[in-house]
Amino acid sequence: MKIKKLKRIYVLGPKGTNSEKAIINYIRKNDLEMEVLFTDTLENAAEKVLKDKESAFLWCVAYPNLHNLIFPYLDKLSIEEVFLDDTYEMVLASKSKGKIETIATHPAPAYLCDSSINKCFSTSNADSAQKCLDNTADACITTTEAIKNTDLLVLDNYGSFP
Repeated sequence: MKIKKLKRIYVLGPKGTNSEKAIINYIRKNDLEMEVLFTDTLENAAEKVLKDKESAFLWCVAYPNLHNLIFPYLDKLSIEEVFLDDTYEMVLASKSKGKIETIATHPAPAYLCDSSINKCFSTSNADSAQKCLDNTADACITTTEAIKNTDLLVLDNYGSFP
């Protein structure tokens, strides 16, 4: 499949994920025109791509279930391109500076959490921010982009990762 012929690309959503940032940068750098669509899991993205031959999906090597995207699809999907992009700054955010009993986190950056605090796992970094906003968790590990225009406070900034 030629990348330039693609009409759509699926990324882990909702808006504010590192996957979204990476594909937007990739599209700009390569002067491409395609629609960016969000999906709740990359496994769902793979299924959508199987049904839509003018689409692809972006996955990150830090995705904890990467094996679920490779082995079941060895004969159906192929890796067309590999590229690197830095993440947004990863932060610990909360509605307040009070006690944190539960942190919402995607499994990939969960190592940034204090191991003694309960974790509420989410489907993406942006979903972690939403769980914090919905009071499902006291705090979240998320991206600076996902908390933009919210009332969440940055308690710690871990920086950007390559």
